[in-house]
Amino acid sequence: MKVSQPSKISLTRYIACMLFLPAIWLCLIGYRIQGVHCEYRLGNFDVSPLQSVTQRQYNLMRAFPLFLMIVVVGLVWLVAYLAGIPIR
Repeated sequence: MKVSQPSKISLTRYIACMLFLPAIWLCLIGYRIQGVHCEYRLGNFDVSPLQSVTQRQYNLMRAFPLFLMIVVVGLVWLVAYLAGIPIR
């Protein structure tokens, strides 16, 4: 996994990238779980694989943040339900 920085980036794009950074990290982890080497350049909104990937690997990388979010929300809901905290 390689993170490189371009020479010049606008402040607005930099802030937007920082907001999306958790999702980008999850995409990087999704590729690394599959054993695919990839890179992320600060200022881009996408992770670039350094080797060729199949459509299945690409789809799994894209869906990994969503699957993880569903699991986390489900666990929070389950804990709140078991603790008796009302969920509206």
